[in-house]
Amino acid sequence: MCKLRLRQQVACLGHSTVTHRGPIEGRDDPDIHLADNIALATEARDLMAEPPEPWAPLPTPRAERIAAWPVEIVYRRFCRRLAELWRGPMKVFP
Repeated sequence: MCKLRLRQQVACLGHSTVTHRGPIEGRDDPDIHLADNIALATEARDLMAEPPEPWAPLPTPRAERIAAWPVEIVYRRFCRRLAELWRGPMKVFP
């Protein structure tokens, strides 16, 4: 499968999931907010360049380091998992 088709599937499935599945339950839960900020702090430490301006304080990142994957692997894994979670027909842009 070529990258363009894979990107089209990601865009279509992601859009369908967000627009047709409704809001995410518990998204304002303080524990989810903390976990998201810990993930952000870990990503900022391991994957991002210095921000142009300081961010608001973040919690301590996880001890484990993370490494970037090649984009081809990311697209394939994302598509596969999203399709598993979607459990519906996959529509692709023409």
